[in-house]
Amino acid sequence: MEIVSSVDAKNAFGDVVMKAQKEPVCISKNGKPAAVMISM
Repeated sequence: MEIVSSVDAKNAFGDVVMKAQKEPVCISKNGKPAAVMISM
C-alpha cells in the first residue's frame, strides 16, 4: 500500500485517484495514517 501525505494528496488528487484504482492508498496527516482511498 502506497502512503501519500495529505498535502500531496490534495495537490495531486487526480494522480492519487489513479493509484487507488490499482491498490489502496494510505493518506497520512502529520506522519500518521489518517485515511485510506480505495477504488469503487
